[in-house]
Amino acid sequence: MTSGSPFRTSVPYDELDTTPLRELPDAAWAEDLFFADELMNAVIDDHCVRIALEVSSGEVAPKRQPEWNWLLDRLTVAGLRGLKPRWDADALRAAIDGARDGLGPTFDLIELAARAYPEFLRGEIDGSAVLTSRDALPLWERYFDNGNVSYAATNRLAAWAASNAVAASGIRVLEVGGGFGSAAAALLEVVRDRVAEYRFTEKVPFFMAKGKMRLAREFDGVPFEFGRLDLDEPVADQGVENGMFDLVYAVNVLHAVADPVAAARALRSTLKLGGALVLGEAVRARENRAVPIEFVFQLTDEFRGFFSPARWDAILREAGFETVTVAPDFDRVTAVYPTYSIASIVAENPA
Repeated sequence: MTSGSPFRTSVPYDELDTTPLRELPDAAWAEDLFFADELMNAVIDDHCVRIALEVSSGEVAPKRQPEWNWLLDRLTVAGLRGLKPRWDADALRAAIDGARDGLGPTFDLIELAARAYPEFLRGEIDGSAVLTSRDALPLWERYFDNGNVSYAATNRLAAWAASNAVAASGIRVLEVGGGFGSAAAALLEVVRDRVAEYRFTEKVPFFMAKGKMRLAREFDGVPFEFGRLDLDEPVADQGVENGMFDLVYAVNVLHAVADPVAAARALRSTLKLGGALVLGEAVRARENRAVPIEFVFQLTDEFRGFFSPARWDAILREAGFETVTVAPDFDRVTAVYPTYSIASIVAENPA
């Protein structure tokens, strides 16, 4: 992916100390992922500079002040408050084009958001409408896919953690917020022969239809059940039984609900004693350190930002889980690579 690219990472990959990451599966940390992360940071920082040059603080609509502050904070962290782009635009474009096979959908979404930002910050357009437009939906389907290097790593990391967290055979799985099915596909690639029931749930009908079609096609013979589940509504009223599942699995879902503690508590009630809630999440190394891809997601009013490992620990313990494990160890990882931003989170239901 990096061959011949005019873009260069902050340090060569072979000089990076990857010791804190070696506990993870190969798919969750590799040179392609490192390059993707570095390039995404560079592209988003470049867009932030250009947007700040186009939009003055006096033009920002009051309701968009949080997003404006995010952009300014991002520039501060990147050392770009002087508003001078670090990279030539043509060099970044060439790097994106060279990485398109593995990263195209991520950069297509970033570009879509960047074009909308000036009007969005001025309060002239609805950001959610931009991200759910007819043009955007195919991009989301390609983004939430295991062919997309920058997203697949979270799925693979969560699948690895889930496989290690549950019994050897006969497992009953409840997946929430299953979307287009890529997280399920990653998990089933490693536990397919151990599954007695796979309950795939999603609240958006379009996503459900796509996910159901994909999983039925790719995993013939897996005992699927499909149904709607909205974590902002009482789980007990939506046909999900208490104490029935060995594994509750959610990738980039729980941070987006209105009350994560209440949702986690409700999901704990669906677990058998000794079962596990396994999350795959984009995470902030610290609560005040934004994740670059928030640049896209914060165009929606529903987005509340990603959480730090410490906050996840507090949320899950408040929900009644006694043992919470985050992988990798973020203090060690971010000491080596400060912008690392994905984690698996395993919360065990007390036996």
